[in-house]
Amino acid sequence: MPSINVNEYGQTLHIPLRENATAATSYSVIIQPRIGESDNANTTEHYGAVLRTGLDVTLGAVQVEIEGRIYKANEYVTYVTEAKDFSHAGQWRYKAEATMSGTRKVIGDFQRLTVLD
Repeated sequence: MPSINVNEYGQTLHIPLRENATAATSYSVIIQPRIGESDNANTTEHYGAVLRTGLDVTLGAVQVEIEGRIYKANEYVTYVTEAKDFSHAGQWRYKAEATMSGTRKVIGDFQRLTVLD
């Protein structure tokens, strides 16, 4: 997904984890604006980092190809964007995490996205 509009929601993000995460006990997605702005988060308007966990983030169970990129089954999570996830225009980034056990967590690389006015 190369771009999205400010406050657009209902769009599915496919976020790679780099390894099979079927044994994970929980999944989460971190969404951040440009580097350096993530500490601007607050509870009324998302202007900084957004953390989504639980039922909002699910393991991708089938292999899919999107815009020429292959996401292998059980090696990515999906997240459907919610209102105010992307609250202002600019460059954003997002990544996924899977907690495999109390002593092991898999963290995917940041993916980049342009948010348009």
